[in-house]
This record gives sequence, C-alpha cells and structure tokens, in this order.
Amino acid sequence: MSLHRHAILALGLAGLVGCPNPGNGTGDDDDVVANFDPVPIGAFVITEIQANPETSRPEFIEVFNNTDDVHTLRGCQVATRGAGENEFVITGEADVGPGDYALLGDAEFLGGEGELPALVVWGDAINIAQTDPTETVELACPDDAGGRSLTDVVSFDPVLGWVPRKGHSWQLRAENLDATLNDNPDSWCEAPTQENTNYASVNGAPEYGSPGGPTICEQLGGDAPSAEGDLVIVEIAVDPCTGTREWFEIHNPGTETVDMRRCQIVDEPVDGSTEADIHVLDAERGNTVIPPGGVLVLNSSPASDVTFDITPDASVQGDYPWANGISFKNSDLQTLFIECPTEGGGTVEIDRINYDWGEQGQGFKGRTLSLDPAFWDAEGNDSFDSWCLTEGTPYYSGKECSDVGTPGVANSACPVPPPPPAAGDVVFTEFLALSQSAIGNNEEWFEVKNVGTTTVGLEGCTLEIDDGEDIDEHEISFPLGVTVDPGDYFVMVKSSASDTIDDCLLPWDYTYGTNLNFSNSAAQTLRLKCPGATDDVVVDELSYQFDGDDPRGIAWQLVAGAEDAVSNDDPSNWCFPEPTAAWTWSCTVDEESNYGTPGAPSVACPVEPPPPQ
Repeated sequence: MSLHRHAILALGLAGLVGCPNPGNGTGDDDDVVANFDPVPIGAFVITEIQANPETSRPEFIEVFNNTDDVHTLRGCQVATRGAGENEFVITGEADVGPGDYALLGDAEFLGGEGELPALVVWGDAINIAQTDPTETVELACPDDAGGRSLTDVVSFDPVLGWVPRKGHSWQLRAENLDATLNDNPDSWCEAPTQENTNYASVNGAPEYGSPGGPTICEQLGGDAPSAEGDLVIVEIAVDPCTGTREWFEIHNPGTETVDMRRCQIVDEPVDGSTEADIHVLDAERGNTVIPPGGVLVLNSSPASDVTFDITPDASVQGDYPWANGISFKNSDLQTLFIECPTEGGGTVEIDRINYDWGEQGQGFKGRTLSLDPAFWDAEGNDSFDSWCLTEGTPYYSGKECSDVGTPGVANSACPVPPPPPAAGDVVFTEFLALSQSAIGNNEEWFEVKNVGTTTVGLEGCTLEIDDGEDIDEHEISFPLGVTVDPGDYFVMVKSSASDTIDDCLLPWDYTYGTNLNFSNSAAQTLRLKCPGATDDVVVDELSYQFDGDDPRGIAWQLVAGAEDAVSNDDPSNWCFPEPTAAWTWSCTVDEESNYGTPGAPSVACPVEPPPPQ
C-alpha cells in the first residue's frame, strides 16, 4: 500500500473548554468532573495510534506527559468522532509521570500475554475507524472551570492516501512531542518494518510500532535519493519469454549507499492515454539498498506473494519484487520513471526513460534493452541511441524463446555501428522480380555486394523505387544493426514473402516493407542512398524494364567481372541464366519454381554461339 502523510486538523485548543461529561465509561458515573484534578491543555500529547492491528489484536493509543509534573488521566475522556462516535471516561487511578508514556487500549496487554500492560483499558467502548475521512481521536481532560477541555486531538484523512499498512501504527516523531506540533502531517511517520519496532508477533503475524517508548521512524539503509541522477535506470526486460518475469535494473552512480524505500516506480504511456501503473517500494517486500556503484534488480511477482524468481527454475533472481501493479507495454511509446519523497513534503523525479518495444517487434522477444555503460547517467539514458538490444549468452533458455540480458551484472558496451558506404562501395548484383505465379507475386528479393575494402553499416540508409513520377521509400532499420563485410553479399527480401522466407528457406539478411514493388513491365530504378557528410549519397542505382519474353522465376544476375557501380549500369552485363544452371537456391510450388543464388556469386550466364564463318 502506498504511504502518504495524513492530514492533521489544527484546532485552537485553548478555546475548547467546558466539554460535558457524557457519563459513559466503566467507572463511577456519579463522579462529577469538578472532583477530578485539572489537567493543563496540551499537558498530554497523543503520540501513537494503532488503528489497524492484525486480526484479533488490540487497538490502542499512546499519550505522553509533556510537563515536568505528575498528571493524572483520571476524569479524562477518550473519544473518536467521525461517521460514528465513541466515548470513554477514565475513572480509575491513572497517574503519568513527567516525560512518561501511557498506553490506552481495548485489552489489558498490548504485546503478547503479560507484555506491554495498558494503563487504561476501554474494552469495546472505543473503535478507531482509520478509513473514515472525518475521524478524529480526542483526549479531553478536567479543567479549572469544572468541565473538560480538549487537551489534544488528532485527525487523519485516508482520502489523501496516508493509511498505514495492517499491523503498523502511526507515530509522532520524537522531536515533535507537542500538542501543536502534532497538528503537522510531517510530524508523523508509519511504524517501519524493522527488528527494533516489532513489539509483538502473535500467531506468526508481526506488529510494528513503539508503544510505551520513544518513536522509532524508518531508519534508512543509506541516503534517501533526493535529486535527479541519484539513481539511473540501466536495463529493462520489456518483453521476456513466456514464463519468465519482467524486470529492470537501477544503478547507483554515487559514492554513498542509497536506500530507495518509499520511492515509487511509475510506468505510463507518454501520451497519457491510459492510467499510470504505480508501485511504492516497501522494505518489507525486498532489498531497497544500493551500494555505491552497485545495481538493484526489480522484478514483477504475483500480487499476493513476495517472489524473487525471474526465471521458472529460480536460476535467476531479483533483489526486489513488485506486486503486479507494474506491467510493461509491448507497443507504443512508454515512459518508466522513479519518484521519491522529499524531506519537506512532495516528491522529486530521480530518473526517467522512454522505451518503445514496438520498434523492436516480436522477433526480439526475450532480449533486454541495455544502456551502454558510457551513458550511465540520468541524461545519457534519455537518448534512444544510448540503448541497444542485449547480445550474448542467454540467462535462461526455454523451448521457444531464450532470455538474453545481464540482470545484476554490468552491461556490455553497445556495438559501434560501422560507417555507411560511400558511393560505389555497395552495388546491386541480383534480384528476383518476376516470380512464378503459383508461388506468388510477393516473392521478391534482391542482393547487394560490398565491393569496398571496409565493413559498412546500412542502418539509416534508404531504399527507393523510382518510376519517374513517384518514389517509394523504405528506411533500413534493424535493432541489432545492418552490417556488410568486404566481399560479402547481402540479401533483402520483401517482408510479406513469408513462404519464401519460412517454407523455401531463402538465405535472407533483412526484410524491407511491402511498399517497395518491382514492376513486371514499367521502367523503374532501384536506388540505395546512405547518409553522407552533408547530405544523402547515392551509393548505387540500377535501372531496369522487363517484358513478356523475360523468363519468370529466374533471378536477374550481374555477370562475373561486372560487380561495380559503373558496369552494373549496362544491361548487357545482366542475364537470366538457364533453368538448368547450378543454382544455390530454388523454391518449387505446384511444379513451378523460382531460382537464384541469394548470398552467393552468380551462376554462369549463357554463352552466345560464335557467328557463322
């Protein structure tokens, strides 16, 4: 449950006098208020409230004698007021020494049997309804005028979200033991999950607070994150394999240990089209402390369990499991961020990243998005260029998918893309435009070759088909990069050619979109353009026009010795080899076949017979 401060209703205590004795309680109803010793306003301060104990455990309040004299609670009235009202008059002896605490509750003992005796037992007369936004807890004591004055009152408003977890009390911070100071929301804290606050464990259910003693607020295991960049998100498993869990990793780039308990993680669409997923970190669920230079792995878990397992076989575990409140989205632009409370109230954003798994696609299911270690800061991880899909040995392998990432381990550097090719470095060498009709008109592919001396990158280059009037374009993009080594062939296939890719096992390297279509009759130009120093550079282009006499199902091939950007402009250097040639690939459907040498040198073109003598 998320924790926020409750609202305190500030009252002018000095003006609230003469409260009548309602006469309900377990003492002598004939006693009149005037017979009891007066108590100065503010002498007793409400310092702790247990309103949501474990099952069958007592509710209680704690009061503190904030004077240098002994005062008695005899004649005082405890009340809760809101949607329902409860009142109880204390008529037995109940002296409280200076600087001492007193416990008032619905049972004789507040700890286990014989532990933490209550000075005042109200039985079933008082019920504290912490979910009632109008509820107040009041203590009114005898005054000099023969009535009762409101000595202290606390109001809490769960509408604002500050409702302690079950078994955790509300506590007034030790430096604020004053009936006016406890009107300030920042003067209170929820009893933390710590060994020194576990005052009772009954039937395996622990309760946390400091009844009968000074308040112990949460003791962080390090500095609280307080500024942007104190923590950095460095890896995220957006779309893990079925059966494994989503997770992400946070890095502490500082020189001091950081404890991020009470921070919240938020995941939401950038456009705000749906409500945000939110989880507040609770040290009771898992580790929230990150040493200097260290990382913390947070992973999803069942809503009702604290499960650290990331993989089904528990071979990989996280440090902190969040309940199902956070769910990464596999499409659209999302944002994930960390927000932490500040000392003066409010929150500060510590780090934020945007991610878009739709740019990766299902073909990369199981891989994490990894931040290059050179950009491990809150500004560096803002750029998509600082992230890459993780490569390497899987941390878990399933039947249909392998998870690749580095949970809890330093990220590897993202690969540096090679430079784009210059004009003439990459040339067109083969393409299939006229596929057999039985196989389909979408079975189109083409081949290029790196004829230069260095490895080049095609990421960000553009493919064009130009018919003289309109130009269809496709920008080459692949999350793992598009590289071609010197002397290598590179095959690009239409993304809709599923039967060629899957059934006919075309040795492809990249799929382009369906908006590029070769014509079977019109004149067209196929063009490759790549980024240059100041503008795009035409690396190679090829003009072609087929007619009805050209053979269907045969790849058009550049002859050996013509693999350069000038020679491949000459149509006489291209040919359709015979169907009986030594093809390296073929695809046959209903006795109709497509042939080619994708990813390999062209086969020999027909040799023209010598002229007659």
